[in-house]
Amino acid sequence: MQMGHSVGVTDSYYKPTEDEMLTEYLKAVVDLTILDTEFKPAQEDIEELKLENRDLKKKYSTIMNMIKGLKLQMQEYNSEIQKSNEELANNKKERERVTKEINELKKKQKNEKY
Repeated sequence: MQMGHSVGVTDSYYKPTEDEMLTEYLKAVVDLTILDTEFKPAQEDIEELKLENRDLKKKYSTIMNMIKGLKLQMQEYNSEIQKSNEELANNKKERERVTKEINELKKKQKNEKY
């Protein structure tokens, strides 16, 4: 072996040419590919997510402003309801007072007739 002699084993193995290896590789390249070319590069994904995030932040801000407005309206309505309830209570007291007065006048009239 050291003198350039062959043992005969290496000559028995098939040695493909570079063209043959390329042809075989190209047949298997689809199965060997890890990252599909249909996927966007990471930077495009990041930009798309940034835009989506901005849109969501705008929508969130709009919704929060609507909620604040609705809370203010609710406070105003609650204040009006409270005033109305107080007026009703006052009207009830006044009605009871007037009813009592009328009943007393009726009693007085009955007593004066007899």
